[in-house]
Amino acid sequence: MTAREAFNVALLDLLDDGGKLACADDPDAWTGDDPAEKARAARICRSCPLLPHCAAVAVEEKHQHGVWAGVDFGDRAARKAVAS
Repeated sequence: MTAREAFNVALLDLLDDGGKLACADDPDAWTGDDPAEKARAARICRSCPLLPHCAAVAVEEKHQHGVWAGVDFGDRAARKAVAS
């Protein structure tokens, strides 16, 4: 199973249980260039139950932009730390 497939299964389980993702409410905060928005997005991510799945997707799909799993993947050093 790919990371994306595992994420999708976990997301469906979360939604079935009545949960939701914070990133669904304001997706621009996770993809914008404003450092304050990215920092806010990263803080919100850290409490997400799908955080490990999100990190796996970002690494497997080689994302280089946006906040994934509480990490700014536009920051090369931070991205490498997650991947290792």
